[in-house]
Amino acid sequence: MIWLRAVPAACCRVGSIVSVREFLDVCSGESPRVCEKVCAGSVIADLQVALWQAVAAKDLAAAQGLNDRIYPMVQAFYAPPFLDMHNRMKEALVLLGRLKRAVVRPPLMKLPAGEIARLKTALAEARITTAGAFGLAA
Repeated sequence: MIWLRAVPAACCRVGSIVSVREFLDVCSGESPRVCEKVCAGSVIADLQVALWQAVAAKDLAAAQGLNDRIYPMVQAFYAPPFLDMHNRMKEALVLLGRLKRAVVRPPLMKLPAGEIARLKTALAEARITTAGAFGLAA
């Protein structure tokens, strides 16, 4: 299991990775750069699969393009306070119609409307809809 680590936002950009070998090292937990992306899979699994396939095909331009779609979601999910990341993922799943409601246990609280609006904006920036990131039903 890969554990999340607090890393600067700039460190999780695939655009800074220069080789497929480095990407594989990162994904295997050798580096925290994309660990954050791994945990967001409940919302962006289709983008993660496409990213992996692009890197496996050594198509770094496609991988960087996919990363540019993933990045707004990572920024939204892991913004301070960091412990609200799961709340944010649940609210994103509600916005996508994959959950009926976002239930959280105390001491966590429902996200304020402004933060849910930021998630909606991030989903739009990432071009993720109720049909998924590629227009396919989840």
